[in-house]
Amino acid sequence: MSHGVEVLTAGAERAGRWTAVALGASIPVSVALDNVLLLAALVCYALGGSYREKLAAIKSNPVVIAALALFAMLAAGTLYGPATSGEALHYLGKYLDLLFVPVFAWSLRGAGDRRNAVITFTAVLLVVLFFSFAIALGALPPNRLMLGSAGNPVVFKEYLTHNVLVALGAFLFCELALASTSRQARLLWGGCAALAAVNILFLIPGRTGYLVLAALALYLGFQLARWRGFAAAGALLIALLAALYAVSGPFQQRVDRALDEYSSWRPGEAAAVNNSVGLRLEFHANSLALFGDRSLAGVGTGGFPRAYAEKVRGTAMVATSNPHNEYL
Repeated sequence: MSHGVEVLTAGAERAGRWTAVALGASIPVSVALDNVLLLAALVCYALGGSYREKLAAIKSNPVVIAALALFAMLAAGTLYGPATSGEALHYLGKYLDLLFVPVFAWSLRGAGDRRNAVITFTAVLLVVLFFSFAIALGALPPNRLMLGSAGNPVVFKEYLTHNVLVALGAFLFCELALASTSRQARLLWGGCAALAAVNILFLIPGRTGYLVLAALALYLGFQLARWRGFAAAGALLIALLAALYAVSGPFQQRVDRALDEYSSWRPGEAAAVNNSVGLRLEFHANSLALFGDRSLAGVGTGGFPRAYAEKVRGTAMVATSNPHNEYL
């Protein structure tokens, strides 16, 4: 290998690692910057050499294999179903991120690089939390760079994405607290986790954040002490939710509204358009029926909107292209 090629591959390898780390800063802030960094990461991976080692790394990593196998199944799904070729390719494109799993598994294979990526991500999430609380308290007036208002103090993302990112941040803050060796650091990261939870539970509208936060709390308990930890985390969650329901007006209102929407839904009947929970249950029930009809092959990649529209044809139900199945 010539010296020039060695310099190129070494530079691409190094740039690929730092591009992966930089994504930790861009993900909570800018989709456009995410896309630029993803393209840069792919180019660096392609130019970085060590192709035999990369192939061996793919073969030895079950997560990478699963991601590539899922994408291959989705690609095969474009060959059949009611979707047009354009629709099928459009939906397949939504899963291109799966092809980046081997890229980042390689770029972040070093413990130091993974640590840098986590630190970068958590640092930016702390900035997001600071701005969110500042917006909520009226200390930061509305501006063109941020989306939020006092009643909905999101920062760079809409409330659904904000909630998911901050819930993940709470989990990472807990991880950092547990890994810290000093009492001061444990208290600092524990306090950050508590602030993230407060942000989700009291400041940002939407209930998805509650579910993500609860799921990550259960996972953390399982991670610490397997099923005993899972049970302890579950008991703690139940106690915490009961206390929040008793003392927090906004939390109680959101829970009561969800329960009212659930109780007003009737299987087989069209849910009211303002019934968020009822619509999701309707989508869920009809999607399960579609799955039961074609449980092995499905309706092809991108075929869901047409298949669902056919399923609800002749009823008052909404023909959706999005079954809101994130919970599954």
